[in-house]
Amino acid sequence: MPTKLKVISWKVPLSRKYCFNEMFMGERKSLVIVQRVDQADTLVHSHDFTELVFILGGSAIHEVGKMKYEMRPGDFFLIDNRTRHAYKDCRTLKLVNVLVQERFLDHMKKMLSSIKGFDVLFQHDKSGSFVRPPNLGASRLEECLILVNKIERELFESGSASNEMQSLLTTELLITACRFAELKEVENGSLWPNMEKALSYVQGHFNEEINVDKLCALAGMSKRSFMRYFMRTTGYSPIQYLLKIRVLKACQFLRETDKPLSEISSSCGFDDTNYFSRIFRKSTGLPPNTFRKKTNFEIQS
Repeated sequence: MPTKLKVISWKVPLSRKYCFNEMFMGERKSLVIVQRVDQADTLVHSHDFTELVFILGGSAIHEVGKMKYEMRPGDFFLIDNRTRHAYKDCRTLKLVNVLVQERFLDHMKKMLSSIKGFDVLFQHDKSGSFVRPPNLGASRLEECLILVNKIERELFESGSASNEMQSLLTTELLITACRFAELKEVENGSLWPNMEKALSYVQGHFNEEINVDKLCALAGMSKRSFMRYFMRTTGYSPIQYLLKIRVLKACQFLRETDKPLSEISSSCGFDDTNYFSRIFRKSTGLPPNTFRKKTNFEIQS
């Protein structure tokens, strides 16, 4: 008599939900979070915040419901807290996410709605359909990123003045994004063609010692010019930027793996675990082990 096989049914998660308080870097009370990401393919996901996304490099397919869009440098869009989306076929995709708490955005929408581009940028919020705004081009994208850099620096400051600056700068960024959403698409050349080589090198060799002279050579600039344009592009010195990339990679390892701290520290370019813990706490406001315990993403089926 043939042996009967027991069929085991696995419940596959249809989407993943991300929550603002699980994504923070620094103060929990921040109304905004800035993330610079080397984006890989994702599951369909949603979040309890609104996300303003700027594409810096590479390409991918953006799936929003049944619609699919090819993304390229200079693209930007807004995803609200009711929209499910995913990134597919990512090819060296580099982007900046600006995550904004809903309570702040709800307070701002009445004022923003008076701007012509609001209907484009917030189309899903108004009609349930997603509309991709026109490509920014290099100069408009740089204008937005200057504001993003200022917001990011405020996230690592303390006190009520910093909170107020976050609010003002985020408001300015949203107004700027709305205005650009109404303008015609411009021809998009290579974004910082020389600086991008240096940034890509840092992001690809974050666990190694980085030689500034090598970065200058990749960018084709003198050291003085390179330092000035690097700060203008990222908001950081090369060393600060390298440490930031290392901490972001460590956050990813802590969220997604059970690797011990010593292994994560080494993988992220830190020779000393104690030094890694100090830098991590200074950047995020939490020790690595505490950060790991507090980042438990909710899976929704």
